[in-house]
Amino acid sequence: MKYKISCIVPIHNQNENFLRKCLESILHSDYENLEILLINSESTNNVQDVIDSYNDPRINKYYKKDEGVVKNYQFGVFKATGQYIVFVDSDDYIDSGLFKYLDEIINISDYDLISYNYSTFCGDSIKKVNENNKRITSYYSKNSMIDDIFMIEKYGGMRWRYCFKKDLFLEAIELSKFQGCIYENFGEDVYIVLCYLALVKKNIAVTRDIYYFWRQNPKSETKKLDFAAKINSLSSVNDRLIELVKNKLIEEKIYRDYYVYFVNLCFAYFCMEHNKNKLKDLLINKDNKRYILKALIKQRFGFLKYILIKFNFVTLFIKLVY
Repeated sequence: MKYKISCIVPIHNQNENFLRKCLESILHSDYENLEILLINSESTNNVQDVIDSYNDPRINKYYKKDEGVVKNYQFGVFKATGQYIVFVDSDDYIDSGLFKYLDEIINISDYDLISYNYSTFCGDSIKKVNENNKRITSYYSKNSMIDDIFMIEKYGGMRWRYCFKKDLFLEAIELSKFQGCIYENFGEDVYIVLCYLALVKKNIAVTRDIYYFWRQNPKSETKKLDFAAKINSLSSVNDRLIELVKNKLIEEKIYRDYYVYFVNLCFAYFCMEHNKNKLKDLLINKDNKRYILKALIKQRFGFLKYILIKFNFVTLFIKLVY
């Protein structure tokens, strides 16, 4: 059985050459039961001309008001008619064998989530990452995937490296809107992926084969943010997850592992800034002390040594414990 897969490509003022490379990589797939949603959100350059130059019957074209990254890609989810959805950023590209691979895996078992590997590239230079000889690993618990996202694989929370069930993703969108707010900031990918994982009940399939190519674009919106702005945004994600845990809408493990990841980034940033006060602020919340302690334990010795040199680590540790 060939499942229908919807490929969602949000587009906003993208470089025309980058966009063509992206679309060509998708269209080179001969997978028939594929739906391609091109969503142009009020671009002011010539990307609509690029979009209009393609007449493949698998393409559905949309022009909409620019409402920010999250609402733009969610528009594609609401319009998608496939049982499964994938996302491709318009400056990236994919291996044309991705959709056949996904169909093969879906037919093996009714997976709630499928993760595939990626490479980064800049210009013509491609850097392979996260390679492994194993092609498929079936996780019997989503807890293993959560551990991978935060402890093993860099950028594991990016939505473009997963194939989602559409119906489950719609539920994740509703969960992410808890208290009537839509999170629109750096970290929105990891937030929606965590909300999705909270709803996962069946196995997760993971391949180390590379199917996605992520462009390191210095002009992207993410690259324009400094580290401090990213930390502030991730802190907002942290606050939202706390509320979801308090209301028993997600498991504590999801929040706990995110918090460890978040604290690790904070320690790295505050050490670079030589800011003791901000570092001490992390220790104020007594409920989170055990998570911070876990974060410290999981850090490599070399990093702990760096903190020890830069700060009075013994004093901080005593504050943490007591």
